[in-house]
Amino acid sequence: MINIKTTDKKILRSIEEKARTSLSKCYQCGKCTAGCPMDFIFDLNPNEVIELIRLGQIEKVLNSKTIWYCATCYTCSTRCPKEIDIANIMTVMLREAISKNIIKDRKVLIFYKSFLKSIKRHGRVYEVGLVGTYNLTSGAPLTNAAVGPKILLKNKIGYLPERIKDLAGFRRIFQRSKVKI
Repeated sequence: MINIKTTDKKILRSIEEKARTSLSKCYQCGKCTAGCPMDFIFDLNPNEVIELIRLGQIEKVLNSKTIWYCATCYTCSTRCPKEIDIANIMTVMLREAISKNIIKDRKVLIFYKSFLKSIKRHGRVYEVGLVGTYNLTSGAPLTNAAVGPKILLKNKIGYLPERIKDLAGFRRIFQRSKVKI
């Protein structure tokens, strides 16, 4: 957890260390924001998130919708001329918000946890299990129920989960990442 009581530089270094990237290289060119497919729903643009973190305004970032709606598609990270991993910054900030119980969208949190559980269990996403877990947990068990059989019949997704070969090794990596579900 990030200690917000420390100096701004310590907070910045802590975030950079967790995200394994450097925010000090950002010169606010805006390429991350210009290419973001989710920007229309954000309350802060990706470049604004970076600048607010650099200014030590962590609470503003943690209370934004942006970290919740980031698709982590890495468009921002790949477009950055300074190779700042902005998508990873968003993930670090989302995890921080969750750890501080700052929940901006309950359904996004449910999906996030369902997705991670699916990956932890199988080593990859098992779509049928993911949708089932999400629907049951969110209280809408029949959401998109008519679509499921059509997708299954067209062999777009598998009936049964596929597991990676070294699931035990994968789970050790997952444990070391200290991601709480």
